[in-house]
Amino acid sequence: MAQFDKGFIIMAALIVVACPRCAAVQPLYSLQPSSLAYMDSAQSSYLELAALIEAGAEATARKYFASANVTEGHGKVLYMVYSDSNFYKTRLDWILQTWVAQLPSNSLMVIGDAAPKEPMAVNVHSTSCPAHSHWEGACCKYAEAVILAQKMMKKDRTFKWAYFVDDDAY
Repeated sequence: MAQFDKGFIIMAALIVVACPRCAAVQPLYSLQPSSLAYMDSAQSSYLELAALIEAGAEATARKYFASANVTEGHGKVLYMVYSDSNFYKTRLDWILQTWVAQLPSNSLMVIGDAAPKEPMAVNVHSTSCPAHSHWEGACCKYAEAVILAQKMMKKDRTFKWAYFVDDDAY
C-alpha cells in the first residue's frame, strides 16, 4: 500500500463522506446497531477508495512531470476541472473553446471518470470514483482533484494557487 500524506487523505475522505447523499452519512437519531455496522463497512470501502485515489493521483503526477516542458510558462495557477465522460464532447469541449483556451495547456488538469475515447487537447486524469454520479462521483472527483493538485504543487513549487471548478462553468 502507498505511503499517504495523511492530512490530505483525511481532508479528501471528509469531503467524500460529507456529501449529503452518501449512504454512510445518516442523522444521529437514526443510528442503530445495524447502521453502525454498515458505517464500519462503508468506512472500510472509503479507505479502499482513498488508497486507489492516492495511487492514481501519484501515477498521474509522475506521468505529467515526465512530459517535456510541463513546468515552463504555465503561470502560478493550477486549474483542476472535474468532469464526467458523458460530458467530454459537450461541456468539456465548450470550456476548451471559451475560458480554457486562454490558459497554457500545462496549467490544466481534468479529473474524469474515464480516459477519453478520442485524443483531447487536455490532460485527463481517470479516477476510481463512481462514474456518472452527480452526488457521490462529483464529491469523490473533487477530493481526488485536491489530492492530485497537492501532489502536483509539491513537485512544481511555481504553482502557487489551485482553482477547482466543475465542467459547467463557462
